[in-house]
Amino acid sequence: RWTTLAWICCALDYKGRKRDVWGRNGPDGAAGWTELFFTDEVTALASGHRPCFLCRRDCAEAFRSAFAQGAGQPDIAAPDMDATLHAGRRLSMDGAPQRLSPIDLPGLPDGTMVESGGKAFALKERRALPWHPAGYGAALALSDLMRAPVTLITPKATVAALRNGYRPVWREC
Repeated sequence: RWTTLAWICCALDYKGRKRDVWGRNGPDGAAGWTELFFTDEVTALASGHRPCFLCRRDCAEAFRSAFAQGAGQPDIAAPDMDATLHAGRRLSMDGAPQRLSPIDLPGLPDGTMVESGGKAFALKERRALPWHPAGYGAALALSDLMRAPVTLITPKATVAALRNGYRPVWREC
């Protein structure tokens, strides 16, 4: 279903380079990779992506440092992060998604995404922002999410990176 475990979140503009979306942009005219566009980095991280080391070097290094710290390691290589993220993506997980209790929610870091009642929410400043492709809705109390089972969307390793200081780029709310 995918050709690489490296799912990266790139800058929309980098040194004036132009690419054909879904085009043959790889080496020697090969297919290359598939461009996806997200509402913001919070959404990309929830999908199991990480910052790109080429066009977003500073963010990628900050993410790597926080990721390694969250894993209890002094450092981590990009392929090892990719393998960990791949195993934690919802589409490749075995079994049921991770259920959260009312006790779990307040302790989750800003930038974590959860699902409740069939809807996605991004957590920010101990509030839940309803997610839509066009942006976020008005903030709700975390207790409002508990009317239905709540599950984690963001991979656990990314939650650990957020908890250890990585600050993703948010779309203006």
